[in-house]
Amino acid sequence: MQRAAKNGDFDNDEEVCHEIQRYAEYCNCGRGFNSTQSEQSESNIFGQSGEEGNTQSDTLATLATILTSVFLFFLVFGLSATVPVNQLKQQLTNKRALITGGVMQFLVMPLMGFISVMFFKNTSNNFTKAMGLTLMVVTASPGGSYSNWWCSLFNADLALSMAMTAVSTILSLGMLPANLILYSHLAYGMHDDGADDVVGALDFGTLFTSLGIVMVALLAGLYTSYKLESKAFMTWANRGASLSGGCLIITSVYLSSGNDTTFWNQEWNFYVGVAFPCLVGLILSNIFSLTCARLKKPECVAIAIECCYQNTGIAMSVAVTMFKDPEQQAQALAVPIFYGFVQVLVVACYCVISWKLGWTKAPADESLCIVLSTPYEIVESDDNNSSSKSLAANNSSVKSLDINSSTKSLKDSAEDDDNNDNIQDKLEKGKCDEHSNAIPNRVPSRWEFWKYLASQRSDKRLLF
Repeated sequence: MQRAAKNGDFDNDEEVCHEIQRYAEYCNCGRGFNSTQSEQSESNIFGQSGEEGNTQSDTLATLATILTSVFLFFLVFGLSATVPVNQLKQQLTNKRALITGGVMQFLVMPLMGFISVMFFKNTSNNFTKAMGLTLMVVTASPGGSYSNWWCSLFNADLALSMAMTAVSTILSLGMLPANLILYSHLAYGMHDDGADDVVGALDFGTLFTSLGIVMVALLAGLYTSYKLESKAFMTWANRGASLSGGCLIITSVYLSSGNDTTFWNQEWNFYVGVAFPCLVGLILSNIFSLTCARLKKPECVAIAIECCYQNTGIAMSVAVTMFKDPEQQAQALAVPIFYGFVQVLVVACYCVISWKLGWTKAPADESLCIVLSTPYEIVESDDNNSSSKSLAANNSSVKSLDINSSTKSLKDSAEDDDNNDNIQDKLEKGKCDEHSNAIPNRVPSRWEFWKYLASQRSDKRLLF
């Protein structure tokens, strides 16, 4: 076109402008057509890759969920196999410890969550409704199986921890919805949509599944340990439980990493409000256990870990199910993820301090590696069995000595009685002999009679 303009093929300037406009439209159409084709091809390519990526992520998430259930089973199985049956029976009948743990788990912890929500939602707008509802779900949830792992790792009272896990898992089916209905409506109003939907967002299928896994693994571990009665099996079961706990932590971190959350760029009131129930619950559980219930130090440590270490997986499922808006869902997911980090840090520091103070079954002057690798629950049960056996042997020896001494004394007394009878018989026989010698069988004469009387009297002057 430029060549035609130079050669003078156009009659006037209007034709030139018109031809330039047609050429521009042609180029735009071509460019638009090419860009449309390229965008369609790119969308097809990236759409297919996106679908493939979503399929792979869904497959990995399903595999991680299955592995979580498997690791949870072996964790509870190994820890329950470590606990002697007689110790678990003793803790199941420990009313003071179970009542203290139940009160802390289902009354104090939900109340701490409610107080935190009410304080921080009124002081700042950054503590949103999604955060508040999710925090109340966290504090109303039962203790997770990681609490048993921590008790086993730092040698708290593992039997009490397993008993509390079984009891709290069963009670949570009724106490979790009741606490959520009460505190969510008190915090956000009786006719609030979010407060009404929070119970409906609970995944009761997950609750029943975890209940079944925990109870089956608990009973299977106890039955196996009772039948085998082997120290080697209990030791290897404890090691397998520790390995399963580590794998379960890695799997949970993978599952939580797939969620879009923004817990690292929140305001200060978010971090203080989420950490408040964990810290205060840990302190109150120690105070109540030591002063009110007057429990042993390892039992106090087990109750404190059970109360402050919550099952954050329930809150994560509620956050994903309840909140469809991406921003609200990210705010809700930030609560259980940050609470999980807080409870790991707090429980780890608390366990180390309790061990150094002599509150656990592990010696305070032992090295940390030996404490973490040695199941003192088994060592203590062996010591108790050996002491009971020695006590029984001593009692049997004492009883045998008592029986022998009593038998000997009976024999001696019988011999003494025989001797006494013999002596009595001899005396009586001697008397009879004396009488027979003194008094003859024939009738004595008068002289003999007087002579006999004279021999029997000391004052012979009376005779004359």
